[in-house]
Amino acid sequence: MSPESYILLMISGWLLVSAAMLWGMLRLLNRYQLEAQLAEEFPALPASPSDPVWRRQHAPRRAKLRARAQRTCQQHAHVLMS
Repeated sequence: MSPESYILLMISGWLLVSAAMLWGMLRLLNRYQLEAQLAEEFPALPASPSDPVWRRQHAPRRAKLRARAQRTCQQHAHVLMS
């Protein structure tokens, strides 16, 4: 083979490897971009009720529900006692 063909073969191999690396990087970028979009669309699930942060956030709501249940119980106490 002539030296020109070796150089041409070396350049074409280099271009092929660089195109494969570019394709792989674009594929990874597309995958992680899709995961980021899905994470924005679907927020994380709430923490469990045993978590103290969850309890602090929902304490006012639970207090309102407890007060309403007590009022209802007091309103209907005459029915329950008879």
